[in-house]
Amino acid sequence: KTTSAIDNVFSSIVNVFDVLFTPFQMAKIYKDSKLDTFKTNLEKKISQIPEDDLKDNVNLNIVGPALEALKYTILEDELRDLFENLLASSIDKREDVFPGFVDVIRQLSSDEAKLLKEISLKGTNYPLIDLWYKLDSNKGFKEIIVNFTNLGDDVCEKPELISAYLSELEKFGIISIEDGSYLTDDSLYVPLENHKTILDQKNVLMFGAEPGKYEIHKKKFKVTAYGIAFIKSCVVSK
Repeated sequence: KTTSAIDNVFSSIVNVFDVLFTPFQMAKIYKDSKLDTFKTNLEKKISQIPEDDLKDNVNLNIVGPALEALKYTILEDELRDLFENLLASSIDKREDVFPGFVDVIRQLSSDEAKLLKEISLKGTNYPLIDLWYKLDSNKGFKEIIVNFTNLGDDVCEKPELISAYLSELEKFGIISIEDGSYLTDDSLYVPLENHKTILDQKNVLMFGAEPGKYEIHKKKFKVTAYGIAFIKSCVVSK
């Protein structure tokens, strides 16, 4: 009975995908290998769902748009994994899956997907710093580096774009960047303050600027309730 239920749900999803994918036959051999990987992974993830928690029917409001978007990202391993997790979650009674999750994944880059995987392993609150150039004249400051974290190091292909990645995740509602608060454990900020990116910038003379000095501004970002649901359904491996 369990095998039959799994087979029925899996076949329903794959049949929809096969219909959607048919017009896209460019680079057929390579795509077919990725397609086989997708089907194998999805079947394995669905098989992990207990029988009592398996929905009888697929939710086409989620499955349809997810498979449509997957056509364009099937060659990206990180994004394909998110879609596989989403599809498995969509037929699991224990999961709270929102249709908007499809649009989030569709707009993510591979690096942002990798960053979310890293975030999923380390909690919900993270230190951030800005590097300011504070003017001696007390006329304000210039923001030199904004929303810096080392989370992308050894994770992202382009960790120098970490600030842009965080801005995107905030736009999607997955994280919230909080300027007015920071983590009470100062030791968490030390690796950021001593990071090569920050130290190299502090050695740059601000030619043409008013006299001043560099200062570190501490803050944090946290994963939102929506972000926690997204990570649970789409990022955490099934």
